[in-house]
Amino acid sequence: GWSVTGPCPALVPTPGAPGVPITGGGAVSVSSCLRATAGLTSNPASCLGFADVFLHTAKVEGLPNVLLEAQLMGVPVVATQAGGSAEAVLNGRTGFVLEEGKDLAGRLARTVAEILENHEWRREAGNLAPVFVQDKFSIETMLANTVKLYE
Repeated sequence: GWSVTGPCPALVPTPGAPGVPITGGGAVSVSSCLRATAGLTSNPASCLGFADVFLHTAKVEGLPNVLLEAQLMGVPVVATQAGGSAEAVLNGRTGFVLEEGKDLAGRLARTVAEILENHEWRREAGNLAPVFVQDKFSIETMLANTVKLYE
C-alpha cells in the first residue's frame, strides 16, 4: 500500500486512527484528506506539493487550472479527457489524459498505480511539468498567441 510521507499543514495525523497511514506512525483521516483537497484549507498549494500524483476525473471542464497548478508544483497528473485537459497536459511526459470508454475507472486506477511505482518517470515528469506549464501558459505566451490571432 501507499502512505503519506510528508507533512501537510492542512492534515493533522491522529495516532492509531483509521485512514491513510503516515510513515512514522499515525494516520490521516479520510475526512481530513477530503477537506484538504476540497478547498477548505487556506493554502492548498502547501498540500499539493507533497502529492506524488494528482487525479482529476471531471466529466465536463473548461481548461482545468488545477492541472496547471499541480504541474507547476512538480506533480504529475492523471486526468479524463474533459474540456481542455488534453491541452493542459503533455501526455505521457507530464501526466496522462485518458479517453472516455470501457473501464475508465480501472484505467485511471492502473495509470495512477503505474506512476506511483515508477519513481524515475515520476521524477522526470515532475521536473518537466513546471517548465511545460510556464512555456505554454505564461502570460507572455498567452498574450503573444492572442496577438497572433489579430494579425
